[in-house]
Formats: sequence, C-alpha cells, structure tokens
Amino acid sequence: MDVREYPPRKQNTETRLAPRRQTVGHRAGELRGKKITGGCADWDIPISINRYVMEEPWDMIINVGHVVPHEVLGFANHNKNYFIGLGGKDTICASHMAAACYGIENNLGSLVTPPLRHCFNKAENEFMNRLPDVYIQVVMAYNEQGELVHTGFYCGNDLDTYLQAAKQSMAENITVVPPLKKSGCRHAGR
Repeated sequence: MDVREYPPRKQNTETRLAPRRQTVGHRAGELRGKKITGGCADWDIPISINRYVMEEPWDMIINVGHVVPHEVLGFANHNKNYFIGLGGKDTICASHMAAACYGIENNLGSLVTPPLRHCFNKAENEFMNRLPDVYIQVVMAYNEQGELVHTGFYCGNDLDTYLQAAKQSMAENITVVPPLKKSGCRHAGR
C-alpha cells in the first residue's frame, strides 16, 4: 500500500490503479516576500487535485456553494471548492498553515487580499483555465425573524462572479467593530 493513498486500493496482478489525486503544479514562491504575506510564510503551495477533474472530458462542471466569511480565504466558495474540496492533503495543509501564519484576523472577510485567495486565483488561471466550469454562488443572511435565508444568486465562470457574491456577503454578514481600548484590571476590594 502506498501510504499517500487512502483508503487503500486493491491491486490486481497486472497493474496498480492510479492514485486519486495528482499534483498539477506549484505556486512556487507565491507566498514569499513582504508583498504577499509580509514575510510570514515562505514555502511553496503544491496544487494537488482529484485527477478526474483534470483528466475527464467534461461537457460542463457546475460548481455550487455558499459565499460566507472564511478564516483562510476571506470568503468561502469559488475556486476553494477545487483546491480544498477536491485538493490533496499537501495542498490543504500547506495552504492552511500559511493562512494561520499570516493571521486569521487578516484573512477573514477580505475579498482578494488574503494570500491564499491570491494564490488560488493565480493557480486557477494557470492550471485550470481549460476546464468548462461555471460557478453558482449563493449568499445567505439572517432575516428579521432570525431565519437563515438565501439573499443572492450569482452565476458565471469568472472571478467577477465571486467578487459580486463576496461583496454582498460582506455587506450582510460582517459587522466591523472599533478596536477595544485596553484598560487596567482592578480587583474587587482594592
């Protein structure tokens, strides 16, 4: 058994089945330098994805999901569904560690500035631009009765579709509060 492959696959006597994921490229040095992460992370992000996504002759890939605030990519959905949802462990671990080093508070609710969103957008353009995909991006928020309802629907095959949905989600799901002022702590009786 190849330890990189889980669950283990049965082997026949002639040939071994191919692994489920393949590395399609690396975002080498993408995180390096102060321009992207402020020097917080300096490793490559391997881009591994389920091989069937890349190898099959798809007529159309319909990529559906909710655009909500996300601590790693600013907002969930869009190409996160490929690189994390169908990605390999090496992609998931390297990208999440980089986001943690950069600071979750710097990522959450940002549109395109989180370093990982930047990397994934470039990787999609470089490695996956031949895929016949369309994104269906749904926005949800709480209504006046406290019920979670759909408030937006965006459909397209480009980054602008995601950005429009993320802007609506930002307006409806993020409340910015002023920083708290630190004050001295007083103990009772003093």
